[in-house]
Amino acid sequence: MTPFIKTILAEEDPAARDKAYNEAVKKYKKLSPRKQLFIDQVVLHGNHTAAYQTAYPNCSAAAAKSSASRLMADPVIAECITKGRNKARVMIGEFLRQRCLAKFADISEKRSVLTRIIRGDIMIEKEVIDKFGEKQVIKVKPGLDERIRAITADEKLEAKWERQLPQLMNLFNILDDPYQSLEDYDALD
Repeated sequence: MTPFIKTILAEEDPAARDKAYNEAVKKYKKLSPRKQLFIDQVVLHGNHTAAYQTAYPNCSAAAAKSSASRLMADPVIAECITKGRNKARVMIGEFLRQRCLAKFADISEKRSVLTRIIRGDIMIEKEVIDKFGEKQVIKVKPGLDERIRAITADEKLEAKWERQLPQLMNLFNILDDPYQSLEDYDALD
């Protein structure tokens, strides 16, 4: 990784990271609309040649590749792309963190209720017919069949969570930058 990118990625303070991003936004706004579109496309998908062809549609593929490399050598454009990628990485990380927490809370809450049923802590409502032939709802401790159903449901939830957890954790791998430098991004073209 280049020292510049390492410095940006090492920035732990969200306020400093936002300040750096806002400075890049000011530089970004001074660029032409086509250069802004190029930056947006590179941040979006990483393909410099395709990004250049989106910004400059009448350009040939060969010219787009060399022109994209020229633009990537511009320090302002490179900085805007780096900061844009880092901001996107932070936003994706926050989104995934919230999704994981929501999934975990959902399964945890369900398992908590099932545990209380298994232990007999929750009373179950049952309809019974009294001696006068009228239906009444009474609360009773869960019987063996309800507890067995709760155990079965809990085991299914546990198995579901064990299948989903690795998938959720793999989503975080997209936050790791597999490319060591900006030149590695050029290799994608």
